Amino acid sequence: MKKGLIQVYTSLAPGAMTNFSPIGLAVRAAGHNFHVHIFVFDGPSHTLRSLEMLSTFLTPNIQVSPILDEISTQSLTYQFERVEQTLSRGNMDILILMG
Repeated sequence: MKKGLIQVYTSLAPGAMTNFSPIGLAVRAAGHNFHVHIFVFDGPSHTLRSLEMLSTFLTPNIQVSPILDEISTQSLTYQFERVEQTLSRGNMDILILMG
């Protein structure tokens, strides 16, 4: 991509609810044949299952990578290295980090 944009979605009650705006962005983008990769750092397990089910219907346009390890500095460093590796491949149009 020639131009990179960042969208930030926040929630008033962290951990209490899932913000579905990024999921809507992913579905709309997939519908326009964009490739989306979603990394899920934290959240309810039913949200992760729903995203994984969604990705089966929209493969290869949506890929989901769960990151549900124990939160620690080493773990987060490793997980962000995974995100960086995914970005460096250049095979996606939109990257979503949910958590």
